[in-house]
Amino acid sequence: MNVPVKRAFRYRFHPTEVQAAELARTFGCVRKVYNLALQARAEAWTRRGERVGYDVTSALLTEWKRTDELAFLREVSSSVPLQQALRHLQAAFAHFFAKRARYPRYKSRKKSRARPASESPGCTPGQLIDDPTSCTRSPLGSCVRTVRMVWCCSGPWPDPRDQ
Repeated sequence: MNVPVKRAFRYRFHPTEVQAAELARTFGCVRKVYNLALQARAEAWTRRGERVGYDVTSALLTEWKRTDELAFLREVSSSVPLQQALRHLQAAFAHFFAKRARYPRYKSRKKSRARPASESPGCTPGQLIDDPTSCTRSPLGSCVRTVRMVWCCSGPWPDPRDQ
């Protein structure tokens, strides 16, 4: 009887001051987009009785980026974290309507420290590539897929191609 063993690895990184500032800006923008989309969905339901889905909130995000008061949303290095916030809100409403969760709540400035998605949809985590120009850039300003490290159960080992 072969039972697959599930393993998890926990990584810790220590960002520089510039990277920490970029992360804080990204977290703030993700929180703002989530809260604005939640407000737009709630107002559409209470005022007009219409449901607003992911497609409409994605179009609203484009409009929000074009306004002067929300121009800082354009400064996020990738639109992936902002779109992912809308997907998370869509999933939260799907769970709410399926009676698996409560109504989605607004994200607090103090409590919302969830990791924003920074990889492109076609990126495989841990993928080793030879061409660093072909990978996407993370909000930290470094290439996330060019780390040449192979993990095994006892710890990190250098990639044999580096020798």
